[in-house]
Amino acid sequence: MQEFIRKIEPDIKRHGELLFKRVKEHASHSHRAEIWENEIMEWCMKDEYLKKQVLTFIDVYPSLKTPAQLVKHMKEYFPTGEHRLPVNLRLASTAAKGGVITSGFISAATHWSIERMARKFIAGDNIEHALNAIKSIEAEGMTFTFDILGEATTSEEQAERYVNSYINLIEGLSTHNEFSTVENRINVSVKISSLYSQFDPLNSTGTSLIVRSRLKKILDCALRFSADVTIDMEQYSYRDLTLRIIEDMFENGEIPDSCIIGIVLQAYLKDSKSQLQRTLAWLKRKGKKLNIRLVKGAYWDYETIISKANRWESPVFENKDMTDANFEILSAMLFENSDCVNAAFASHNIRSIATAIALAEEMGVNKDAFEFQLLYGMGDPIKKALVDGGYRVRVYAPFGEIIPGMGYLVRRILENTSNNSFLMKSFFHEEPVASLLESPHEIITPQTVYSKKEESTGFQIEPLADFSILQNREEILKEIGHVKSKTGRHYPLIIGGKRKETSEWISSLNPSDPDMVVGFSAKASREDAGRAVEEASKAFERWKKVPHDRRCEYLFNAAKIMRRNRFELAALEMIECGKPAREADADVCEAVDYLNYYAYEIMRLGSPRILDPIHGETNTYSYIPRGVAVVISPWNFPLAILTGMASAAIAAGNTVIMKPAEQSPVIAYRLMEIFEEAGIPDGVVNLISGKGEEAGAYLVSHPGIDLIAFTGSMEVGLKINETAAQTGKFQKNIKKVIAEMGGKNALIIDSDADMDEAVKATVASAFGYSGQKCSACSRVIVLKDIYDHFVMRLKESTAGIKIGSAEEPSTFIGPLIDGNALDKVRKYIELGKKEAETIYETPSIFLPEKGYFAGPAIFACSGNTCAIAGDEIFGPVLSVFRADNIEEAIKLANGSRYALTGGILSRSPANIQKVKQELNAGNIYINRKITGAIVGRQPFGGYKMSGTGSKAGGPDYLLQFMIPVSVTENIMRHGYAPIEEE
Repeated sequence: MQEFIRKIEPDIKRHGELLFKRVKEHASHSHRAEIWENEIMEWCMKDEYLKKQVLTFIDVYPSLKTPAQLVKHMKEYFPTGEHRLPVNLRLASTAAKGGVITSGFISAATHWSIERMARKFIAGDNIEHALNAIKSIEAEGMTFTFDILGEATTSEEQAERYVNSYINLIEGLSTHNEFSTVENRINVSVKISSLYSQFDPLNSTGTSLIVRSRLKKILDCALRFSADVTIDMEQYSYRDLTLRIIEDMFENGEIPDSCIIGIVLQAYLKDSKSQLQRTLAWLKRKGKKLNIRLVKGAYWDYETIISKANRWESPVFENKDMTDANFEILSAMLFENSDCVNAAFASHNIRSIATAIALAEEMGVNKDAFEFQLLYGMGDPIKKALVDGGYRVRVYAPFGEIIPGMGYLVRRILENTSNNSFLMKSFFHEEPVASLLESPHEIITPQTVYSKKEESTGFQIEPLADFSILQNREEILKEIGHVKSKTGRHYPLIIGGKRKETSEWISSLNPSDPDMVVGFSAKASREDAGRAVEEASKAFERWKKVPHDRRCEYLFNAAKIMRRNRFELAALEMIECGKPAREADADVCEAVDYLNYYAYEIMRLGSPRILDPIHGETNTYSYIPRGVAVVISPWNFPLAILTGMASAAIAAGNTVIMKPAEQSPVIAYRLMEIFEEAGIPDGVVNLISGKGEEAGAYLVSHPGIDLIAFTGSMEVGLKINETAAQTGKFQKNIKKVIAEMGGKNALIIDSDADMDEAVKATVASAFGYSGQKCSACSRVIVLKDIYDHFVMRLKESTAGIKIGSAEEPSTFIGPLIDGNALDKVRKYIELGKKEAETIYETPSIFLPEKGYFAGPAIFACSGNTCAIAGDEIFGPVLSVFRADNIEEAIKLANGSRYALTGGILSRSPANIQKVKQELNAGNIYINRKITGAIVGRQPFGGYKMSGTGSKAGGPDYLLQFMIPVSVTENIMRHGYAPIEEE
């Protein structure tokens, strides 16, 4: 296709120059402010810093309900430099600081400025406004498509409201009596993720069933009123599922032949060409015809950030010219297949538009067989120039409430004012026409097309599995079956490299189905534990002499083996510990990260450091291992935490006795096998399974233990600390205790928080893995201004959560770990009903009959005196508090014995800073969930009764496993001191 496009390059230039001529004629009749819609738009292009401040202020503006709140935020967002602001905001900002003009006046002036700007891009917030917009559009010889703005869908109630909104929009537009021709038919664009609060590619079958039933209602209405519907494409992870839903509806006869439906093709996606080829093949096979809107893509920043954060390959082209070139190739493919496609080209780039015109001309496609689509409020001279040329133009018009539509407004301003924006280059920078019409195919170099992946230097996190990819979904399903086929086996102790069976065995049960015995683990006696100490002590004499770089190799090998078996390990966690797929996969990735991170850390710390070099003397500072370490791990992160503590001890040169929780012994056994396969010598790592109060307690008190690394409850952690502090008669070392204990973690919801993000963060933090995380949010503290609205949204969202077996792809909340945990949670729920107000309790009919299931329970508490607000419950039980101000919110959050995690959802710079300085928590999270710390990024650990303050996955963690040694050597000989050259 590139050669074909090169062949018609003179025609592209000719059409482009003609378009520019017409555009300038229309633009000359308008003041520049009208081209750029208003003063703020033009100003945003001149000042990058204040553009950021204004856009973030516009983002928070909808949540500012009172004049006082608005004035407070004006002061925080514009503390200096008011002279550089647009006049309306400058007046408001100055007044806010001076206190001369009333807050009501400031509020009105600011509201006027922002709403004026928003109405340039949003067609209206009611049917009357929409019809007026249509009349204006049609008066210019164009037609329209409407897209509904709104909040993110966080509940099923919201999803149903969106369905009704689309239906009401179509019905309302039908009152306009001039939709008589094909060109003037009602046309709406639908984002189908808004139709289901649990829209998830992992649960592709379940999502498809629910979305199809709701989308069919919209399509039935569209058919009734002769309306066209286009299914918008959103983020890349939703793309394949969206296409599957459309195909499923066609396959099942849910889309009548008379219904005109369309999809969107995003040119910035690297695989968009192959996607189009698959779609075209399907259309021809089925004898169907679709409208296809070709766009550049609106989620580039999101896709880039998400892919970098997860270390996934970016699905989008990194270079804008590559997107432009791909847009032209896809345009040619659409024209080439006009027998099954009605093409629409959505772009403000005159080069892209001219290419489509030249392609149509060369391929003999009539002007009335395709159309151009441009955004409402943008590039009006381009629209008029196209109409002058006899081309069909459709205006993409957002519809909905102005204030909730601010997110859309921010995206449009960013798009308009980007240095890469065609409108920016052509209208503001006034670049030469020849430059603007330059072929993107000639700009691209082989290096930009085939850019090599950056070579990793140092530690890199293990990427999570992207379950929008079919292969990953198939892998996890296959491994679940594989794990189930091996249930019921016996898992012995491993001491000094030898397997040892015991007279008693402990059953490990599947918490989703307790009738399934995952495996039988050996129950170690005191004698077994003592033997493990002996073997570890003997191995230590050899292991401590192994160079640190060799120890690194063992850990890197273990990481490679674990990575190779990641889906098997994740499936095992799903079966043995009831972790849903994403939680299980994340735990495996974290384990891989610990192996790699601590290997790199010992490379950093393993060589002696020279201190204060002086003539005649050398001073070195180095670390030696402590000795024998016992690692006591929990079941809730059965692989990650055990791997983390054990690998830190191994990297530091210690030998290890692993004592896993009795609920997760099979996973621990697999880790032991991985260490063996990695080549770690016998006795360096030993596995003791059994009861914590028996084998674990004996190991803690044993005089041959030098180091205890523990993660678990506060009660057990304090007992370990107390026992370790007692020095035995034959003990040679003071035992080092590294303890990470519990939490009663609080999330503050500020009055200016993004409500969608606040609800999502709370649900994820409180109910992820059924609340069985030491980092889980068990208290949410809400500022009084938004308390009622937040509680309503939280309740609605919680009611839509799916509860079920960890194996089910639709499951968000799986089982509790065992019967004891279930009894404890039930006890606290009953207690909550007595001492607090019940906001939400999961109906029993939503709980599976088999398994240890407890659904979310939410209570309104008046203070930290409630037991449910003070005790660590380790289940899906959430206490909600109302606070008058940020000071009271922080005081409530700090009113706990624990200090593990905490955070705030806020868009107030002052309140965010206050939380950073005053909140008692080892890990503080701002504007996100408070769980999910990543190795090397968010070192994890708390203080007070949450732990000893060390940070797993951090730069000082390995130091806890070693002893520092300082060596001073006098190198003078009879007055002579050798001087080393620098």
